[in-house]
Amino acid sequence: MPSISHVGLAVWPKKQAQWFELGLKVHPHLRAMIISNESTESGTRLDLLVIDGDNPGPNFISHYHSYRQSFGLPDLLVLGQPGCPALMTIEWEPSRTCFIAKPYLIEDVLKTILQRLEAASAPEPPPAPPVPVREPAAVEAGASPPRAKSLGYLSTLKLADLVQMLCMSSWTGKIDIQNLATGETGTVHIREGAVVDAQQEGMIAEQACYRMLAWGRCQFEFVEDAAPVSETIRMHWQGILLEGARLFDEGAIR
Repeated sequence: MPSISHVGLAVWPKKQAQWFELGLKVHPHLRAMIISNESTESGTRLDLLVIDGDNPGPNFISHYHSYRQSFGLPDLLVLGQPGCPALMTIEWEPSRTCFIAKPYLIEDVLKTILQRLEAASAPEPPPAPPVPVREPAAVEAGASPPRAKSLGYLSTLKLADLVQMLCMSSWTGKIDIQNLATGETGTVHIREGAVVDAQQEGMIAEQACYRMLAWGRCQFEFVEDAAPVSETIRMHWQGILLEGARLFDEGAIR
């Protein structure tokens, strides 16, 4: 985890627009006011930001990234509303956006972040002997090997929330899926946050996508790569996943 010294919790209460009379306006789509801040024992700064508007979308993330350093905005931002599940977190690594895919309350997310920060500053234990799980993917000479991320379980969040996380991320790679009840596995390819037909095998990728939507308790693991894809293919597969998520949440797919 990169070094993070400034954490923000952002909320957007519609009925408190008067809070923005003295707010910091950096862009029409990014208007936020820091209303409190404190420091932890480790020196990490905590801010509470209030955002003017409804649920932030991709424009907010793009503008936040552009203006973060110029205006001293937090390195890591948690988006949510008090008493509601956290929508996402944004961790700024080079060209990367990562999300928490579990429905923690935003207050609990901040607590989790602080625990991760403390753990990141602690001395690293000796490395454990490697345990091979699968055959490693071939990588070009001098390139870093793919890294895996655990994305959690489908039963802990609505499908639409998972789709939002995928489509607003910059992930490129594949998601390996395992049904924890039957052991069945599937693969969904991701290019810059959208499901794609990475190997020109449309029906296989499409079936894997819909199997993911229909499974109940599944474990996800994301393995990244850097292969490009055309915008046409990207939009086609993003549309499939969005429509499937809508049908799933409405009860049409079970």
